[in-house]
Amino acid sequence: MKPRFRSHDLFANTASLTMSVSHRFAKLSFAAAAVLAMPSAQALTVTWDGGAGGTGTDLGTAANWSNDLTPNVATPDTIQWNGTVGGSLSLVYSGTPSLAGTSGNGGLNIDLTAAQTGSLNIDSGLGTTALRVNNITIASGAGAFSLGNGLNTFNLTLGGAAGTQTWTNNSSNTATIGADVVWGLGGGGAHTLAV
Repeated sequence: MKPRFRSHDLFANTASLTMSVSHRFAKLSFAAAAVLAMPSAQALTVTWDGGAGGTGTDLGTAANWSNDLTPNVATPDTIQWNGTVGGSLSLVYSGTPSLAGTSGNGGLNIDLTAAQTGSLNIDSGLGTTALRVNNITIASGAGAFSLGNGLNTFNLTLGGAAGTQTWTNNSSNTATIGADVVWGLGGGGAHTLAV
């Protein structure tokens, strides 16, 4: 004898099955929308304030930056000098790993505004960890800018993936790359340095 099925028995739970699948899909859709709506890391402009009393000298010390935030090479942040700390500045990159980044990180954009009339030198001292840099912009009226001091090795990595890094000096003051700067390329592929 064949088992007998009534049509309403076969499909009696269809509504609950559909509701269950629809409910799970709705949960999945909601979860995906929530993830997509989450704010992604956005590049910030972080201004040099030199910390307490404006006397700090290390790029890797959070207290030396506005809002006490260490710049992020992954987003990539812009590090700015705008005359908040007056006079000439001789700063050190002591090898803070967060400023070295990893392969694919874009690097820091360096910005000297016209209000930064004192000179700015960045050197690594005795540190050997590379500083990851992307673009450099020096505004008209800004003081002289230099990377390295000609003494110890200053490792510098250009940006992340292949691409063009643009270094622009609109100031009548010089921009100098010291003889101690050793270049590296971030990520794979060709890098073009447009100056």
